[in-house]
Amino acid sequence: GPEIPRLARLDSAAAQELLCEGRAFVAPMEGLLGDRLRRWDFGYLREHLPSEQRYGVMLDEGSGKIVMSHSARNGQRQVDAAALAEAGGGGARGSSADLAFGTSDQTRMTFPQFLEEARRFRESGCKGKLPYFGIHLLWRFKPEDNGYLGNIDEAMQDDLWSIRFDRIKEWQEENMLPLVQRFYLFAGLGGTLYHCHYDLQPNLHVQLSGRKRFVLFPPDAWPHLYPFPVHHDLDRRSMVDLDAPDSAKFPTWPSARGAVVELSPGDALYIPPFWWHHVQSLTPETTSMAMWFFEFFPLSARVPYGLGPQARDLSLMRDVEELVGRHFPDAPGEEECTRSRPVKAAQVAAFMRWLRGRLAPGGGAPGRPPGELLE
Repeated sequence: GPEIPRLARLDSAAAQELLCEGRAFVAPMEGLLGDRLRRWDFGYLREHLPSEQRYGVMLDEGSGKIVMSHSARNGQRQVDAAALAEAGGGGARGSSADLAFGTSDQTRMTFPQFLEEARRFRESGCKGKLPYFGIHLLWRFKPEDNGYLGNIDEAMQDDLWSIRFDRIKEWQEENMLPLVQRFYLFAGLGGTLYHCHYDLQPNLHVQLSGRKRFVLFPPDAWPHLYPFPVHHDLDRRSMVDLDAPDSAKFPTWPSARGAVVELSPGDALYIPPFWWHHVQSLTPETTSMAMWFFEFFPLSARVPYGLGPQARDLSLMRDVEELVGRHFPDAPGEEECTRSRPVKAAQVAAFMRWLRGRLAPGGGAPGRPPGELLE
């Protein structure tokens, strides 16, 4: 698998080089992020998060695995926290017949409610729904936005302002680092699995308390990880359940060569765009923060940031699927590109099968492509 170097400093020329080249690495967080966030364990969050404020909580899909989807991200898989508690954390597994795993639901809880749900889950012998807490700390939708601050108290705000924003700005002005898009805090229980996926945005994942294990695959492992189509609800996710792989359905998955990285408190892992990662929480309680950046060099118009040679095929594949999809009219309810588009996914898949047949040796005379393509 790929070698994941460990650097002595995050604020170093070596880190800059790996960031720009789109290569994963680990370094101590202090150089850019300081060390005050390391006190953000469950006890600190209990003391400092507003006790009446409800935040997002993802629920595992039935096997301890968190599987994010477009429908969950857009609020279409919201469940009522009170009803969940009355049911003892149970509920139907959100899977479809053709998947080896389900799709996570979401709910909203205060942090004390999350702690109570976590206690109930552990005391039940891990029966029912495993909760995974998350909160937007700082974010903006567009690079020109001033940004927004999440619902946290003054002490947590002061901790955030201790981040070396001056140094980060210097790197951005040198075209070495994209603009920051958001800071997101995770809090979870031991054994939590986050399903194998890749992100389009650069991500600096910082371990604050507890330990996590990442299995990282370079982008060019995609033929062996069987990504869902771009228009599918599980876009950017692997079809393979790496915790219980089906070799009959996905025969080449063992050829995916990954690297295992374990993060301890204070470790920062840089995950470049298109790098696959499968995550497991190793300790009874973990907190971590994802620092996502916009996708382009700040001073180079529309030049993708950190897109190494290994990512080119996967990036091109996405572009081709999107290009073909634009030639089919949007089905009702599929006008928004951030939502699941099952009709368009089926149309693109049918067209690509037709095209592959025409391009294959001995493919025969061209016939009419499936569906009604726009002129």
